[in-house]
Amino acid sequence: MPVPPVLAVDFDGVLVDALIECAAMTYYANAGIGAAVPPYAEAIKALPEWFVAVFRSVRPYCQTASDFMVAGHISAPISSLAEYRQLREAHVDVLAAAAERAETVRAQWRETSPREWLDSHQFVEEVAECLRSWPGPRWIVSAKDEDSIRVILREHGVEELIDTVAASCGSKVDPLREASQHRGVVFIDDNLGHVLAAGLVPGVLARWAGWGYASPEDRANARTLGIAPLGLSDLPTLADAVRAI
Repeated sequence: MPVPPVLAVDFDGVLVDALIECAAMTYYANAGIGAAVPPYAEAIKALPEWFVAVFRSVRPYCQTASDFMVAGHISAPISSLAEYRQLREAHVDVLAAAAERAETVRAQWRETSPREWLDSHQFVEEVAECLRSWPGPRWIVSAKDEDSIRVILREHGVEELIDTVAASCGSKVDPLREASQHRGVVFIDDNLGHVLAAGLVPGVLARWAGWGYASPEDRANARTLGIAPLGLSDLPTLADAVRAI
């Protein structure tokens, strides 16, 4: 009987939706060095609606925390990848430092307001159930920091199911290539670029999540390439197909 493959899933956008938390982290990180960061509940209450709209427009183009920081330099939503790339290039010199501040802001909220912080992360139960029923190893592959990932997994009672957390990834190809050295890998991500790159790794079957955050360009490219999105309703069948091998 063949060795069952690894199930590797992205975190933000696939297993967890935390758009407001990510927006708040970005907003306060861009306030600058030394700026006071309010407690989490106050920070969310004070988060301007216009900034949430800006962040929501930027989010589909983001792969790392430094990508999020682009939203701190605009005052109106964007509508294209070209706009995003132009803005990122214009502010590239300050994004890494802002991303470091963002991780500090997140850690502060995670430690000082754990209940409020956890409650702002919406768990996608269908993905969690797929992890629970998967017959092979289970990996998280994410740009998010490991401490935050593990706290959220523990809150929802699934941390013990996860064999490996590949966190703070600048590129997801490397951990997927590592996972594929000994068995096949099924990888799920809502970013089409990640899916296409992962699909070039021998032994990796990459599926594009139809939920989460996808840019208009990703959706158009997927149609052109004939890539059908994986739906939440498809996940039980995905696990059953592997179990039946």
